[in-house]
Amino acid sequence: MPEWVDRAVTIGGARSAGGEWRVDFIFFEKEPLEDGEQWSLINGSRVLLRLNAATGNEMVVLTRGSKTEPLVVFSVLVDPSTAEVSVLRDCEFAEMNADDYEVIV
Repeated sequence: MPEWVDRAVTIGGARSAGGEWRVDFIFFEKEPLEDGEQWSLINGSRVLLRLNAATGNEMVVLTRGSKTEPLVVFSVLVDPSTAEVSVLRDCEFAEMNADDYEVIV
């Protein structure tokens, strides 16, 4: 796995009504920054800051929505009662361009 994947991947999971766990590895495509936004390192984490034009204060942007759907690059379904794992999606990282995706950490 390329080294950039660790910095760009978000891992999420949810339990289905049937009791199985679905675990997804997700990437978000890069989007242009809005006016007054900039990336910054705070306590070793990369965060998005937005300047409040009225007050001059910077605020951490927790979420601003995305104009594109996240890309699920790897997904599995785990049945805890049988320990069966089914791979639902498995992309080739080597075919992906690291510059297309947001760095999360």
